[in-house]
Amino acid sequence: MKKFSLVLKTLQQNLKTNVTVILPENEEMFSDKMKPLQTLYLLHGLTNDNTMYTRYTNVERYAKEKILRLSCQL
Repeated sequence: MKKFSLVLKTLQQNLKTNVTVILPENEEMFSDKMKPLQTLYLLHGLTNDNTMYTRYTNVERYAKEKILRLSCQL
């Protein structure tokens, strides 16, 4: 699994948003540039932060089994 964190700035509200993205290591899924990757967006609500799902759940294992990318956002 490849995991990285980003800080995105919204244009409308001029706010910063923390995002964690998890990608499977299956290189074959990136070979077809025209086929979009399956993506699961996990929004944590008002408590915790964008790292909550990777710290307290098995979401990385699920992503590996189902071959999808995850985006955990604030």
